Amino acid sequence: MGALKQLSRKITRFIRGPQTLEEKLAEWRSVHQPFELRFHQQRNYRWDETVFSWQWNEVYGHLMGLKPDHFQPNQTLLDIGCGSRPCLDWFNAGRKYFVDPLLSDYCKIEAMSHYWRDKPKECLYSLPAEQMIAPLEGQCDFVSCWNVLDHTYDWRAILENIRCYTKPGSLVCLGTDFEEGGEGHPGIDDPSYFWHFIHSHFEIAAERRDFVYREVALKLVRK
Repeated sequence: MGALKQLSRKITRFIRGPQTLEEKLAEWRSVHQPFELRFHQQRNYRWDETVFSWQWNEVYGHLMGLKPDHFQPNQTLLDIGCGSRPCLDWFNAGRKYFVDPLLSDYCKIEAMSHYWRDKPKECLYSLPAEQMIAPLEGQCDFVSCWNVLDHTYDWRAILENIRCYTKPGSLVCLGTDFEEGGEGHPGIDDPSYFWHFIHSHFEIAAERRDFVYREVALKLVRK
């Protein structure tokens, strides 16, 4: 049934032409966000300590070349699209901020709630990543955005926000897929824009393909 729905949406879009931003937002709210919440409320890799630790050892350790003690207590770390478990806990120190449109719902999931209890409320932003968080503009030493962009209604705005959050020389960890994948995965409709933006504002320090289940994984340094 899911495959039939996806095919039906693709046929409808082909007939109607490209979606407007308003149409993308409406679909994201009515289709993709409910799917995301249902997914996180069920058992997934975040519930398995071995798998969860393996993933972030690969991403932060091997791709980014970092160690848990890399950041200092006065540095600012931001996870955009953090999901239901805070992967920034991989790092020992830093002022850690989290943004996800479903974060308030994720904090209520019994299997995940204890990971969030020690997080200051002012560091938890339950809002779409497309919305700029003014107090963090130009403040971040590290931004993580893993498996997020293709799940959103305006990935271009999120890229711009990442640019605005980071200082020159700051690190960005970015992993994404491009292809539309049905419920929960609107996709990235213009890869050429994506790559042009990346090359315009960041240095690519490392690039991996098909890395930890993502089509492309990037270690970026803000220009």
